[in-house]
Amino acid sequence: MDYKTGKFKYVLKNRPELITRTDSTQVEINPITKVEVYSSIVWKSKCEYVMTYETILNYPEDASNMIGQKINVKIISTDSKGYKVHATSPRIDNILEFRIVE
Repeated sequence: MDYKTGKFKYVLKNRPELITRTDSTQVEINPITKVEVYSSIVWKSKCEYVMTYETILNYPEDASNMIGQKINVKIISTDSKGYKVHATSPRIDNILEFRIVE
């Protein structure tokens, strides 16, 4: 299964964002708050990529300090329903789980 492209969602209940990814971009849209996060993606390997924040819309505060920030993402496990990643940056060090949206 290819996790480079497609539609995904967080497993966490408090993260309703819908993620749409191409091989070089990612868009996360929160259907409740209407916050939109646009990022570029550079794949380092089949299971590792760097995501860079490009544009953030409808955020309740000034998000300009986030533009240009990079998040290193490593896919650590996959199954037929989704995948888990280890995401790291100067601000985060998290294990996140995503499900494929049909």
